[in-house]
Order: sequence, then C-alpha cells, then structure tokens
Amino acid sequence: MAAREHIQSVFTEANMNTKNECMIPNRLNLKSLILWNAKGNLSVWALDRFRFRKRRAINRSWKGVDNKEGKECLIIAGGPSYTEELANELIRNRQGLEVIAINHYHLSRFKDDLVPNYYVLSDPDTFDLELEAGNKLKSYIDLHNITTFTPYGADWVDTSWETIVFNDSENVYSRNINPRGPRGYTSNTAFKAIAIALELGYEKIYIAGLDHDYPRRLGVTKDLRLTLDDAHHYGMTTEGPQVYPYFECMAHALHCYALNLWHLRKLRSPKVVNVTDCSMVDVFRRISHKDFIEYLAGERRLQHQRVGEANRRAYED
Repeated sequence: MAAREHIQSVFTEANMNTKNECMIPNRLNLKSLILWNAKGNLSVWALDRFRFRKRRAINRSWKGVDNKEGKECLIIAGGPSYTEELANELIRNRQGLEVIAINHYHLSRFKDDLVPNYYVLSDPDTFDLELEAGNKLKSYIDLHNITTFTPYGADWVDTSWETIVFNDSENVYSRNINPRGPRGYTSNTAFKAIAIALELGYEKIYIAGLDHDYPRRLGVTKDLRLTLDDAHHYGMTTEGPQVYPYFECMAHALHCYALNLWHLRKLRSPKVVNVTDCSMVDVFRRISHKDFIEYLAGERRLQHQRVGEANRRAYED
C-alpha cells in the first residue's frame, strides 16, 4: 500500500507542476504525455498485485445482475438537448422503457416524475457529502431505492440500496469496454453508462443529452484566457461563457475533446442510438427528437400493449 501511495503522490505532484497547475493532463505537452503514459503502465504492471482483490470485489457485485435481453433502455446524459418536451413524452409513454441516469440528474425538474431504474455515478463531487448536491443525490437515490453503478473504491459508506461496482481504471491502449476491467476509452460518465448498458445486454440503447458540443462553446477573452459556455439540462449551467482554468490553451482543450471522441469509437454498436438534433458525436446512428417521440407514442406503445395482452392471456390460460 505504501508503494502505491508513493507512486501516486509522485505523479500527482508532477502533474500539478505543469503550466497553470492544469487539472486535466495536456498530452500535447511532451513531459505531461510521458508522465501520463508512465502512470498508465505502472497501473497495469507495477501495481498488478493490488488488482486481484479489486477484480474479485467487482465480479462479486455483478453476480445476480439481471440480463436485459429483449429490453430497451434510455440513458439520460447531461447535455442541454434533453428537453422538457422529450422528458414529458417519456413520462407519458415510458411503457416499460428502462431509464439510466448519470451524475446530477437528481437536480433535474423531471426527477420525481421520471425515476430511473439505474444510476451511474462517476464524478468525484457526486460522492462529496460536504457539498449540498452530494447530500441531495444520496437522499434522492435512497428515497427511490435506485440501483447504482459506482467505481471501485468510490462510494458512500452507508447505503440501503443495491450497488454494483465497475472498474474505473483507464488503459486507452486496449479496446476493452467491459466495465469489469480497465476501460479502453477516456473518462466520461455517459460513455461509462453506454458500456454498462451494453454489458447488461439491452436489445436497444437510446441515449439523450449526449451533445458533446464543447468545441462550439469554447471562446477566448481579450487577455487570451480560455472560456467555456457550460450547459446542462439539470440546471447546473453557467450564465454565459466563463473562464475555464482546466486547460492550458485552445489547442489543449480541442485535443482533449478529440481524444474523447476518438476513443468513444470503441463503444460503437448497432444497439446504440443517439436521440439528438445537434450532437457532435458521429459514432452512433441517430434519430431526431421528433421521430423518437413518434416512436414512443406510436409503434412502441402498440408493441407494449400487444406484449401486455399476450401476458394476460397466458396467465388466464
């Protein structure tokens, strides 16, 4: 344990000594790239002896998880394109559609009318009970007894609901998307939710709010400081562009977002459909909001009614 903590402290200090004490590693910077690669290699090889306990705990938490073959789900990501019109249509015509929420969905005004079946947590601040948002999230999950997916080692101490653990280690040199092992894509909670839904075996996975349109929202001030007009459907939205201190420069920001989209291709699947009119994600096939709403109110509703009638007849027989 002491060796691991020493290694982590060395790389934490090295990363914080980069320009502007940047919180997001700049892989365009040679020194930062070498440190990032070395850290990844150490995680895979030098710390291998710590992984057995982690793997065993993760596999144990997945035992008994229902297979979702034949079912459909909707992942609600955080982008502002998840609109009130779409939410209201889902509330009216959910018809057995399973919902997976992420991070701060509990701040959405639709949270009590559209309660998710599963909640994928990943951002560190969601586990911080010193923050009001963290306390509200824990209370919301507890109230509705929602099954959560959380990274190994990151969880609240006392929980009354079922928790399934996933591996949040990163190894982008691999193509792994199984949430039990180190992911081969960059850290994004919506991406992790897609990987989890694929592993659960859903027949169709719709995702709304996967805008990833940060490049459209970037700007530069007169004194050459980077700004971002950050926006989410759940209300944690800045009032116009704000100085964004997590990147060194515009090239660093665009490179980071490009890496996200590049590695997201590993999650490409015919099962995944992006419900969007404006997303910058080009990995999954798309359906417009209008067509998805028509599907919910029309074809899917009829399918659900036919299945219900067949089940009733089988029960009566």
